[in-house]
Amino acid sequence: MKSVKFFIASHRQAMLFFGAVFCISIFGINTRHTNAELRSPVIARAFRVVSTTATPGTQVSVSVELDSNGDEVATSFTLNFDPTKLSAPAVTLGSGVPAGTALTVNSNQAGSGRVGILVDSSNSFSASGPPRQVVMFRFNVAAGATAGASAITFGSSPTPRSTSDPDGNGLSATYQDGIVDIQPAQASTFTISGRISAPSGPGLRNATVFLQDPQGNRRTATTSSFGFYQFDTVVAGGPYTLGVTSRLFRFQPLTLTVSSDLANVDLVGQE
Repeated sequence: MKSVKFFIASHRQAMLFFGAVFCISIFGINTRHTNAELRSPVIARAFRVVSTTATPGTQVSVSVELDSNGDEVATSFTLNFDPTKLSAPAVTLGSGVPAGTALTVNSNQAGSGRVGILVDSSNSFSASGPPRQVVMFRFNVAAGATAGASAITFGSSPTPRSTSDPDGNGLSATYQDGIVDIQPAQASTFTISGRISAPSGPGLRNATVFLQDPQGNRRTATTSSFGFYQFDTVVAGGPYTLGVTSRLFRFQPLTLTVSSDLANVDLVGQE
C-alpha cells in the first residue's frame, strides 16, 4: 500500500499531464462540433418586392431586394403588375448588385402587366447583412387609379424564375410579393379673398359672406372692420356661388371657378 502511494506521489505530474492530453483529445472533438454549431447560420435566400405607396397621376419606384448567401451571380424572374393602374415600367440596376453586373429587360408584354428581368454578373453578390437591392422599377400611376392595394408579384413568364452560382448550379430561393398602396389623391385647395363695401365706397363691417359649392354646401365668413373677408382651403373646381347676406344693401352674387388663389373678389352693395 505504501509503495502504491509512493508511486502516485512520484508520478503525479506525469499523470496530470497525460490526463490533460486525454481530456483535450476527448473534448476537442466536442469543441470543434460546438464551433460548427456557432457559425453564422445560412441566410434563407429570398427575393422580395418592397411595398410602397403612391398617389394617382404620379410616378412610383418599386425595389426588388435579395437576402443573399453570397454565392449568387445570376438571377431571372418576371414581375407582374396591374396595367390599368401602373404603366410604362422603366427598370434599372439596384444599388446592391456586384461590380460588372449586366441587366437585360424583356418588356414585350409590359402592356399586359408583365416584365422579364435577367441580372448576370461574373462576381457574386455580397452575403447579406442588409438586403441587397437587385433592381428598381419606376411606374407611371394612372391619374384615374382607384385607391387601394395594387399587387406586384413574381412570375415565370415570359422570363422564368432562376438563380445560379458561379459554376452554373441552380440555387433555391423564396419569393415574396408586395404592393403599391395607392392613396386617394389630395385635392388642390386655394384661397378666395376680397372686400365687401357699401354703395358709397366704405368697407362694410360684420357683413356675412357666403360661399356655396356645387353640392349646395355653404360656408360663411364675417367681414372685418374695413370690410375684408377670406375663405381658405377652397377645393379646386366649381362653379361656386359667392354672395353677401345684408339687411342694408342688395348684393349681386358671383359665380366662380377655382383653379388658383383668387384675390380682390370684391362685391359692392346696391341701394
